[in-house]
This record gives sequence, structure tokens and C-alpha cells, in this order.
Amino acid sequence: MMVNLIDKIGDWNPQLFRELKGRLKFFNVAIAVATSLLLQMVVFLYQLREFPNDEYSLTATYCRLRQLYELRQNQVYQQSNQSQINDFNHFLSNNFCPANEIDWQLWWRDHWEYIFLSLSVIFVFTLLVAGTYLLINDLAKEETRGTLNFIRLSPQSETSILTGKLLGVPSLIYLVVLAAIPLHLWAGNSAGITFSYILTYYAILAASCILFYSAALLF
Repeated sequence: MMVNLIDKIGDWNPQLFRELKGRLKFFNVAIAVATSLLLQMVVFLYQLREFPNDEYSLTATYCRLRQLYELRQNQVYQQSNQSQINDFNHFLSNNFCPANEIDWQLWWRDHWEYIFLSLSVIFVFTLLVAGTYLLINDLAKEETRGTLNFIRLSPQSETSILTGKLLGVPSLIYLVVLAAIPLHLWAGNSAGITFSYILTYYAILAASCILFYSAALLF
């Protein structure tokens, strides 16, 4: 199926066919997908280190009793002596937020928002930095091998060559990002982020890629 798709692409854009044929091999694709899945798992699990446990503080962010104890804490610090302050701190260190007083809905919303923002930043650096580097490195190799002039003298149009390079050279980078898009969308929706905002982010990211990649090819 993949071979047939690449062949059809070859009829439309020979340069893109050349780039994809050299990169979309089984081992490369497997590594790209595995890297994406591993990265997603790391991002998801990293935030779980703050999962509220049996010793969740009464003054922690997601404890519904937080404001009550913070108010009491301020009163103790302002009006009491050191002995009373120590007693109150000892109370806080030995008593924890009941599980039914933890705002789980807010915690999960913030957890998904963290995942969404983390993946958004990773997409930017992966596409713009890694993609630009791959394009420049590819052209440098073409120049070294002497195949760049061959491409220039081919019957393809400049637009066809440019499009083939833009879509083909960073193809494995695109695959890494595409494999993470479902989790990114799910995280954004679970965090209550409007779908139109997410689409706007994708549009800006795509426009930035076109700008950076075009500049890399011109360079």
C-alpha cells in the first residue's frame, strides 16, 4: 500500500518520489513512530509525578481545604508566638488532604493542559529546528555528491523541485509529529481549549515551517 502510494506520488512529483523512496523505509518509519510514542509516554508520565497521593498537603494547589488552612496559617503567623507557629506547622506536616476534598477534575484539566502545551513546544522545535537542519544538510550532501546540478538540469519545474524538497526531506519529522497529533488533540479538548484555537496553532505552525524551510533552501 505504501509502495503504491509512493508510486502515485512519483507521477505527480518526481522529486518528492525520489525523496520519499529514500527515506520511508520500514526501519526508518518504525524508528520514527517508536520515537514519537516514547516521547508521548514520557510527557504523559512526567506530569504524573505530581499525582495527589495519601500524603497530599492541606495547603497544596488542588486541595479544596487549601484556602481555609492558608487563611489560618496567615493568622497564626501574624498573631501568634513561635511556639504556636511550630505547633501549627507540625499539624500541617502530620495531617493530609482527604481524598474526597481533592479537586480531581481541576487536576486532570491542568494535567491535560500541561501535555498539550508540552507537545506544542516540542512540535515547534522538532519541525522548525530539526526540519531546517535536515533541509540544509540534504542540500549540502547533494552539492558534495554533485547531484544538485543534475536536479537543476532535470525537466522538472522549479516549483516541483522545491515542493519535493519541502515535503520529502523532513518526511520522517512529519511522521513523528503526525503520530503525536491524536494525543495533542485529545489533550487540548480535555483541557477545555477551543478547537478553533488548536486549528489556528496548526495553521501558524504550518506557515512557519514553509517560511523557515523556504529560507533554508534559499540559503
